[in-house]
Amino acid sequence: GGVLRGSPSQYTFADAGRSACTCIALTAASMFLRDQNVTSSFLDRMIAEGVKNYQKLVSSLGKDSNQSSSVEHLSAEEILQKDKGILFPVQSSSGAIHQGVLSHDLENPLGMKALLEGICNDFYQTR
Repeated sequence: GGVLRGSPSQYTFADAGRSACTCIALTAASMFLRDQNVTSSFLDRMIAEGVKNYQKLVSSLGKDSNQSSSVEHLSAEEILQKDKGILFPVQSSSGAIHQGVLSHDLENPLGMKALLEGICNDFYQTR
């Protein structure tokens, strides 16, 4: 395996993308469920669409006076609750989305291998 790189980053979109990271991740999950062929073009679309989804969510929450227009520090689960499946047609299978810091060291407890093993273990314990 190699490393794929996309052209833009969330910061390419200036202030529009500055706080869009969680929406980009949810957009990535939605896209990956439809198409597992991850390419550089996929990554470019993921970031651009994630930033657009972030802007749409901020705009829609701003129209509702009962909700805060800030989604900057919300967790993925909180964004999914506020979105109600409109922008992000994904849901948590066990009621908890795993997110956080990821180490580049595969043997580290925060490495991808350990985290995926933990997620699988949690999944099978809830079945």
